[in-house]
Amino acid sequence: MPEMKTKRVIMLSDVHLCHLNWFGMTSEQRLDKMIKELNEDYEKSPYDMVLFLGDYSLDFWVCAEGGSYLNPGHISNTANIIKKYFSQLPAPFYMLPGNHEQYAPETWKAIVGTDRYFTVPYGPYVFIMLDTFSGHLGPDFHSDGTYEPVKVDYVKKIMAENPGKKFFLCAHDFYVGQETQEFKDLLADPDILCLFAGHTHESRIFSLGAEFHNKCLVRTGNYAYSHAFEGQFASWGWRELICEDDQKRVKTEYLLPETKYIVKGEQRSHEAFRRDGIELRY
Repeated sequence: MPEMKTKRVIMLSDVHLCHLNWFGMTSEQRLDKMIKELNEDYEKSPYDMVLFLGDYSLDFWVCAEGGSYLNPGHISNTANIIKKYFSQLPAPFYMLPGNHEQYAPETWKAIVGTDRYFTVPYGPYVFIMLDTFSGHLGPDFHSDGTYEPVKVDYVKKIMAENPGKKFFLCAHDFYVGQETQEFKDLLADPDILCLFAGHTHESRIFSLGAEFHNKCLVRTGNYAYSHAFEGQFASWGWRELICEDDQKRVKTEYLLPETKYIVKGEQRSHEAFRRDGIELRY
């Protein structure tokens, strides 16, 4: 990637190509819309890459209802979403597994091209991509994922290999109540700027509090379904990350495209807008 003072990254989570329909659209219609909008966004303001933080499918969930890798034929909607949709993106993309992608490590790498834990260097920054749903991989039965705490030794190793860099910790989710004291102590390092996660299908920013050295957890919303925002449907979208190293700051906002949708049989819509912004200085 070319060196530049201002860098732009897009983050998405929970897009769920599957057998279910939400808000009056099939999975195919919804993902066609998403890719079209991401390409239009690129035309307006190019981004360097897209980071997906998990849940591309329901590949190991309620397998008897369809759409699962566990069904006869082993259809992988994780593989299908790459081939049919992500391949249309105008910039490189990287994929973390979510709680619905419980593939054995070798199968995951064959589908996606990376390990379940990996890093994305980005100029003066490093995105450390953490697989926190790595318990009981490769199941032959219905699975909603098994959480495992962050591998702190892995994070420390990456940080030691990248002196002078700033770090973002990315996962499908961080179950802070299950994290170790070692992880909490790790967050005291000022070179860790913040944490990004999906899973809850919400766009939200909050401090983890003094126990976690007041680091922010930034949630990346969804492009599938949302219980939290069903009434007003301020949900489908993606998170923009603007890195301005010359200003020693990072800014992020949640971008929502113009959308028409159906909730409980009622047609609704909203214009494009932004929300949930924060600026981090270092």
